[in-house]
Amino acid sequence: MGPTDRFSPEEVQRIVGLTEKQLEYWERLQLVSSQKVGTSRYYNFRDLISLRTAKKLVEEGVPANRLRRALVALR
Repeated sequence: MGPTDRFSPEEVQRIVGLTEKQLEYWERLQLVSSQKVGTSRYYNFRDLISLRTAKKLVEEGVPANRLRRALVALR
């Protein structure tokens, strides 16, 4: 993964429209997982798509278990 393929947590929050707490919670649920480069965490483009999809599904009232299955299917 090159430097242009990486998104910092702050960039992900801005692009997707998430709070820091939402991003951390969804990572704990293993809906996405960041990669570590040194001491920094990064997400890839696939993670952005997964997070945007997750956000839309949550806004539509989809339960967490269905959300997890949908994101696994995306991968």
